[in-house]
Amino acid sequence: MMEFEKVPIHNVKHLRALNILARINDRPMSKVLVDGSSILNPIPYKYFKKLGRMNNEIILSKFQLANFTVEVNETKNLNIVDLTVGFKTLKTSFEVIKANGLYNLLLERDWIHANQCILLTLHQMLVF
Repeated sequence: MMEFEKVPIHNVKHLRALNILARINDRPMSKVLVDGSSILNPIPYKYFKKLGRMNNEIILSKFQLANFTVEVNETKNLNIVDLTVGFKTLKTSFEVIKANGLYNLLLERDWIHANQCILLTLHQMLVF
């Protein structure tokens, strides 16, 4: 049987998720996860309500999202909002989901490309 030494914590920093701070319509939002492999920008329903948004602002979309428990959720599309990260502001659309997550927002691959930024998980930063 082969045994491996425990990897020092400083050698696994690149395995952590990249969480950043952002602003939606000038309201601060913490725990924003940047994911280069996602194709949707989901926002959990409870954070949608914390933004002071109303249910009539969302429309049913054709996407269905499966979570880790294989539970399928219908997504609803939130009208476009101003999302600011650092000094950049971009109109962004989110999918409202009824799910609990460890993040308030998730920013997907197209958002990264539209902002022409580089995702550096090793250094835990976005470069614009």
